[in-house]
Amino acid sequence: MIDVKARLQAIRQGIDVRKWLRQGKQAVSGLATRSFAIRGLAAGLLARFRRNPAEIAPAQPALAARLAGPRVLAAVVAVLAVVVAGLAGWLFVAGAPKGSSLPDVVIAKLPPSAAQAMPTAEAPPAAVPAETKPAETKPAESKPDEAPTAPSQVAEAKPAEPPGSEKPPEKPADTAAPAPAASPATPAAPSQQVAAASPPAIPGASLNPRKAEPLVPAPDPALVEKGSSGPLPIVGPDGRQPWQVYARPFDRNDHRPRIAVLVSGFRLSATGIEAAINKLPAGVTFAFDPYSRRLNDWMALARAAGHEVLLTLPMEPTDYPRQDPGPYTLLTSLDARQNLDRLQWVLSRVSGYVGVTNYMGSRFTASQSDLLPVLQAIKNRGLLFVDSSPSRESLVSDIAKSLNLPRAVNDRNLDGELNAAGIDKRLADLEAAAKKGTAALGVAAPYPLTIERLLAWIPTLEPRGMVLAPVTAVANLQPEQKPEPRR
Repeated sequence: MIDVKARLQAIRQGIDVRKWLRQGKQAVSGLATRSFAIRGLAAGLLARFRRNPAEIAPAQPALAARLAGPRVLAAVVAVLAVVVAGLAGWLFVAGAPKGSSLPDVVIAKLPPSAAQAMPTAEAPPAAVPAETKPAETKPAESKPDEAPTAPSQVAEAKPAEPPGSEKPPEKPADTAAPAPAASPATPAAPSQQVAAASPPAIPGASLNPRKAEPLVPAPDPALVEKGSSGPLPIVGPDGRQPWQVYARPFDRNDHRPRIAVLVSGFRLSATGIEAAINKLPAGVTFAFDPYSRRLNDWMALARAAGHEVLLTLPMEPTDYPRQDPGPYTLLTSLDARQNLDRLQWVLSRVSGYVGVTNYMGSRFTASQSDLLPVLQAIKNRGLLFVDSSPSRESLVSDIAKSLNLPRAVNDRNLDGELNAAGIDKRLADLEAAAKKGTAALGVAAPYPLTIERLLAWIPTLEPRGMVLAPVTAVANLQPEQKPEPRR
C-alpha cells in the first residue's frame, strides 16, 4: 500500500507554505485592485459607448491586457482546487495506511452493539416481524389511576339475545385459564402473528379483560318513530320492546342473588366519564344527562363497552326552584300535555337506551295526577323506569305496578358518605338486601373513590354466591318496600 504519510511529508518539504500563502495574499490584493480598475474602465467604456459607439474599438486592446492577469490567477486557483479534491478522493478510496489508528478511533465512538454489528459485506435486509400482542395471562385487576383508552372507530356490534332467552351463564373472568406463553426462542409463524395482533380499537372499549362485547347496534329501525324533537322509541310491530332489545344479555336461569349498580350523575369532565366507562365491568349500568352536548358519544362509548344505558329524566324536587334540574324539568305546576312534551324532548336526545331514571323529583313523584301520565307514556314506548331518588312519599312503585311498567328502585345510595369506610358499609347493606329479596339496586356517582371501591368489591361477589347484574335483570324482582329516602 502507498505510504501516504511519506508522500504528504515530501509534498510539504517541496512547498514553502509561508511563501505560497504570501504570494496568494498578494495575488488576491492585486485582484481586488484590478477589479476596481476594471470596474472603472468598464464604466468609462460604457459611457463612451453611449456617446459614440465608434470610440469603443480603440479601448478593446487595453481592456484585454488588464483582464489577462485575473484570468491567469483564476485558472491557477481552479487547478489547485481540482488537485486538492482529487487528493482527498484518493485518500478516501485507498483508505488509511497500515499502522494507522483511525479505524479504532472511529469504532470507539460508536455504541458497542453498533461496533460489533458493522457488516463486512452487503447483506439483504432482515424481514421485520409483525407486531404481536403478548400472550394473555390471568387478568389483572384494574387500578383507578389507569388512563382510559382513547376512542377511534366503532366496530359493528355482534347482535345479542334479548332478556328472557336462555343463554349459558357467562364464565367469570377470574376463572379463565391463562393462555400458554410463547417461547422466546421459537418465533410464531406469520399467520399466528397476524391472529395474535391487537384488534382495532373501539371507542369506549377498555383494555380491561373483563369487558364484554358491544351491545346490539342502535337504533333498531323497527323500534324508532320520528317525533317533533327527534327520534322516539316505540314498541315494534312484532311486540319487541326497547328495554329488552337494548338490554345487556343475562342468564335468567341464574338464581343467585342479583345486585345491580347504576352509576348516574355524569356532570364531570370528559376524562372522568371515560374513566368510569372503561374501568367498571360491563355489568354496571350507566345513566346519562340529556343536556350533555356529547350525549351521543357517551352512549356509543358505553354500549360499545357492553354497558346498559338509561337517560336521566329531570323532575321537580321539594325545594324547587332553589334546586333546579334544568329547563326541561317535569313540574307539578305544568299540565299533563306540557310535561309530556318535555318528556318527548328528553327521549328524543339519543337512541339505544333501555329506560329512564329520575333526577331529583321528590315532589313530582309524590303527585299521582302528574306522575301517572308520564309513567303511562314510558310504558307505551316499551321502556323501564328506575326510581333512583326515592322518597317515602314516592308513588312510583304503586303506579308502575298498576301499569305493569318494568321498574326498579334504588335500595342504597352507595356514596352518601364519601369515604372508603362509608362506601364499603353501604355495599355490605346492598348485599344483605339482595340476599333477603333475591335482587337489589345500588346507585352511585362516578367519583374516583366510588369507582375504586366498586372495583375492589365487584370481584368478591362471585366467590360469595352473588352475581353482578344489569338493571334490566333486576326489574320487577325487588320486594315491595319503601327504600332509603333521598331528595
